Amino acid sequence: MAKKKTYIYRLEAGYNNKPPEVSEFFYAPNAKRLIQYAQTMYKKEKYCKFTATKVGQTENNEGIRLIGDFEAWYLKRTMTGEFYSERIDT
Repeated sequence: MAKKKTYIYRLEAGYNNKPPEVSEFFYAPNAKRLIQYAQTMYKKEKYCKFTATKVGQTENNEGIRLIGDFEAWYLKRTMTGEFYSERIDT
């Protein structure tokens, strides 16, 4: 039996033609299942636009779940640092 991989995704949810209102990190096997999960999770807010961006891979075999506050804070700091280090100034 093949070992399934779990990825880390940044999910942004909101309304069309507006900046995203929600930006959270999740563990999920793929983007399609994460978006389906998020649609049920944010059903009350009635968001119509969901985008899932793969940011990494984990060795833990986890189901779909929201990443904790400390882990999300660390990922946001790391991603911001990588963005600025890769940017080219002209």
